[in-house]
Amino acid sequence: MAWIDPSAAIKGVSLAKSAIDATSPSVLSFVRRSANLILKGRLIVPVLGAGGTGKTTISKLFVPNVKTDIPKPYSESWHVEDVYLKNHIPGRILVAPGQVKRIPRTWSEPIRAVLNGKSPLVINVVANGYHSFDLPSFREHKCFHPGDDPDDFMEKYLRLRLELETRLLKQFLASIRSLCFPIHMITVVNKQDLWWNRGRKVRTEYSEGEYGRLIRRFSRTVGATIFQHDFMPMSSVMSNLQTTTGELLAEMNHGYDYFAHQLHRDVFLSRVQGILEERLK
Repeated sequence: MAWIDPSAAIKGVSLAKSAIDATSPSVLSFVRRSANLILKGRLIVPVLGAGGTGKTTISKLFVPNVKTDIPKPYSESWHVEDVYLKNHIPGRILVAPGQVKRIPRTWSEPIRAVLNGKSPLVINVVANGYHSFDLPSFREHKCFHPGDDPDDFMEKYLRLRLELETRLLKQFLASIRSLCFPIHMITVVNKQDLWWNRGRKVRTEYSEGEYGRLIRRFSRTVGATIFQHDFMPMSSVMSNLQTTTGELLAEMNHGYDYFAHQLHRDVFLSRVQGILEERLK
């Protein structure tokens, strides 16, 4: 169960810039090749996770000529989204809504695809609790208690959303416990720009905490030849966390820049491409 973090190998801004310059031209190639594999109808890639973690934006990374660096206001998804690729052909990247009340209805299709052997890759998106929501004010959220300032609210909100991430993982793994076709699961630890300065702690929380224990337990149950897993930190966009009216809840961390942002996205795309090609040999 690897934590794939390319920043650990980067020393200094000049080296980071050279790494970005070397990999950026290949990003479009990764996108096109992944899109072609998906378009051939040989696989389905479910993108799962709680609402507000960035699933839709991450899925758009695989769509050629779609700009994903510009933050857009968050809105809840009501149905499973088929990401459409060129010529209006559905790419069978299934983005499942993460609102708890909708999961029993909307996660059934991705789960069937996994159990039927049509999904060699599953992407589960978490965000260290930094989940967007479409309310004008944090004071309208159910986590708010009278007298809370934004820091008070965020302390409770992050804790509850982290618990939700783990609960949804547990629910998904339980639903595929009869798995007999090999899959590779990537947990994207998204919104890295909001937790960059706590990177070591965040890594420990996921890999050594309850989330990581669930992954290891499931791997032992079904076998390492059936289930493999990687953690991959990244940010699908660079943006503060705020309400729809602009109330600031969490700022981008100092030290997180475009080089780090692009490098982690490039490595994620490369990893996805490698898994798809390996599984389709």
